[in-house]
Amino acid sequence: MKAHGEQQDATRAVLERWEEGTRERRVDEHVGHLPPPTGVEAWRGSGCVTITWQRVEGAVCYLVERAPSPDGPWTVLRRAEHDLVEVAGPPTLDTSREAGGWYRVAALEDVGRRPTSFSDPVEARDGDRSAAVTVRVEASSPVGSLAPVWWMVGSERPGQLLLRDDGFGHDVRAEVLEAYRRAAAIGVTHVRAHCWLDDAFGMVDASGRLTETSALDEVLDLVLASGLRPIVELSFTPSSLATDPAATVFTYRANVSPPADLVRYGELVAQVVRHMIERYGADEVREWAFEVWNEPNLAVFWTGDMAAYFALYDRVARAVKEVDPALRVGGPATAGSGWIAPFLDFVHETDAPLDFLSTHTYGGMPLDLRAQLARVGRGDVPVWWTEWGVSPTHHARVNDGAFGAPFVVRGMKAAQQIAAALSYWVVSDHFEELGRPERLAAGGFGLLTVGNLPKSRWHALSLVAELPSRIVATEVEGDGAGALVDGWAGADAERVDVLVWNGSHDAADAEGRGDLDRTVTVTLEGLEDGEWLLELTRVDRDHASFLEAIAGEDPWPGPEATAALRERAALRVEPAGRTSVVDGGRIEMTVRVPMPGLVRLRARRARSWEA
Repeated sequence: MKAHGEQQDATRAVLERWEEGTRERRVDEHVGHLPPPTGVEAWRGSGCVTITWQRVEGAVCYLVERAPSPDGPWTVLRRAEHDLVEVAGPPTLDTSREAGGWYRVAALEDVGRRPTSFSDPVEARDGDRSAAVTVRVEASSPVGSLAPVWWMVGSERPGQLLLRDDGFGHDVRAEVLEAYRRAAAIGVTHVRAHCWLDDAFGMVDASGRLTETSALDEVLDLVLASGLRPIVELSFTPSSLATDPAATVFTYRANVSPPADLVRYGELVAQVVRHMIERYGADEVREWAFEVWNEPNLAVFWTGDMAAYFALYDRVARAVKEVDPALRVGGPATAGSGWIAPFLDFVHETDAPLDFLSTHTYGGMPLDLRAQLARVGRGDVPVWWTEWGVSPTHHARVNDGAFGAPFVVRGMKAAQQIAAALSYWVVSDHFEELGRPERLAAGGFGLLTVGNLPKSRWHALSLVAELPSRIVATEVEGDGAGALVDGWAGADAERVDVLVWNGSHDAADAEGRGDLDRTVTVTLEGLEDGEWLLELTRVDRDHASFLEAIAGEDPWPGPEATAALRERAALRVEPAGRTSVVDGGRIEMTVRVPMPGLVRLRARRARSWEA
């Protein structure tokens, strides 16, 4: 292992290359053709402006601008840690110190497009500024079923399972596998990772043929034994097949240049897939999926152009199908929802296989890509967000704090009708692209730290997974309702769970703002008569979040300090009272929800021994 100073220098060099590469995003800047939205309104509340409008048919996203007067100058409404300037849809939120003035909105059929026209400007008007919100739940009125869109999580690269000591005394394999098992316990079924064609597996000889599979088999055996199945990202290029053997990235030196010979690369993919079927059986491998590459619209991950990626996709997707037509294959796995329209045009024109449409976004909500699929006659193809998270930034404090909790729940609710998968990137802070974490609170992407302390985002996902599958009617009204504060409820015969969250859309507010805190009154109606117990669970800066308790200069707290942090990070259930429901009565409870914050109010039938 390198000396600490040398490792830091190497990490800084990789970080500089990564940041340079991500700035070179290739976007489609065609002019859009959709009409502007109607019904645009902007309402001032305590600390925020909520902007609403009517959705436009065919729109994938929207561009919101603000100006001090109806004549401009207009600037795009931007938020920290977002990889897009576009937003998924209404309502959206302006919590900047400049909030107010005039707003206008444009509808776009793809990200990166220049809008044809904007809505007429509207001035922000005074709305409800009471800092109070009401959430009304009708427990006897089902509106749908919970879709477990969190069934997939990310995990950097599979080769990590071949590693043990990370240099700081942590067993990489053991801790990553424990993270997998914990994910399986909350309904995750699949794990996606980069570099299944990594040189580290030692699979490929100088001619580009598959000759050795022991390392690959060991990793697959470990993944399956953990209770998960793989999403096999077919990346990157083995050095023996690369057009540029020196075009490597990250500490594990993934080669991101296009294959020198697409036919040979396709043959290699077919060999790998065929081996998987021979070892694990066709029925098992048909439960997996194969994704072609990772973020080819970023220069850091692909040195070719868009046309070169499309050619790669066509060859690789057909190679998978030639082994077994029932296997699932998809792409383009782009960053920032890029290249979707041209990729689908290519698939339509060439009739290339496409079992799922995959892409990524960070810092914002998933976009509704169904109109793009319908446009090319692929409306039955599911949308998989194979990377999504609160921040696209390595080592960002927002990754460790409470701000991620309302973000995760808002995203899972937003994805229910528009996506088949919303995969959080990643499950564990064991992540080495820019060097391994050198401290516990390193701002890693993981839902769990090195050592598997749960972060607030983990708790949020767990609370979503615990919702009863029958989703019931929920109405939210008041200051910032639907944008800053929202609710989601599920019910069965024994309980009603109500999730209420308070989250800015701008990570610049991650440390909290008093003017965005809200008092929320939750009303439960439609309950059956009887005795009900109330329980409250909180995730915020003071509850179930260890970041605020980190103290001192020790990057890796000792056993006693770690035990205290684990206690601070634990999710707790607080008794919140007992009540009788008679003649269709209702239950009402008021709770303070800070920003950022998430609460779950559970009402459950009292058991006989709890009398």
